[in-house]
Amino acid sequence: MRLSLLAFVLLAAAPAVGEAQVTLNRFRAAETPDDAFQLSRPTTLGHLDLGAQLHLDYAHDPLVYEQVMGDPDTEAAAVVAHQLTATLGFAFGLVDRVVVYAGLPVNLVMSGDEDTLGANEADGTGLGDAHLGARVRILGEPEDTIGLAGQLTLTFPTGGGSYRGDDFLSVHPELLFEARPEPVRVMVNLG
Repeated sequence: MRLSLLAFVLLAAAPAVGEAQVTLNRFRAAETPDDAFQLSRPTTLGHLDLGAQLHLDYAHDPLVYEQVMGDPDTEAAAVVAHQLTATLGFAFGLVDRVVVYAGLPVNLVMSGDEDTLGANEADGTGLGDAHLGARVRILGEPEDTIGLAGQLTLTFPTGGGSYRGDDFLSVHPELLFEARPEPVRVMVNLG
């Protein structure tokens, strides 16, 4: 109860401190259509190949205040009750070792209660934080038993609102490893 109350007090105080801005939806789709659903593979597109993808992500009650943390029967307010996000992504291959990618999430629906007990209300429809990045394949061709790549993503504060995006630039370096012994595939993303 104390932890839940402390979290609520901090959330309620955030607007008074400086209109804090955070990204509520932390789902990030993989960068290319050849990647796994959410994990990135140490592969690239062919030279001058283009990839595009559209991901839809829905969350029910992603931000609520519960009087007893973890007990949905004590929910006092749904700050964000429904959130539907579409993320459009593009990837472009260069020289068979590099892929440049970009993505833009758009909140199609973000709604909640009007009485949010002092917290900012849901933002509604609008842009999330855009991202731009590149991946370089370091080791292994796509048909080899192992592969290794490095990737760097920049996320830009384009979201605005209270829950659609962060209010700062962020940098996400990652190391991508994949072992492909037949008939399985093991992927590890470190970052």
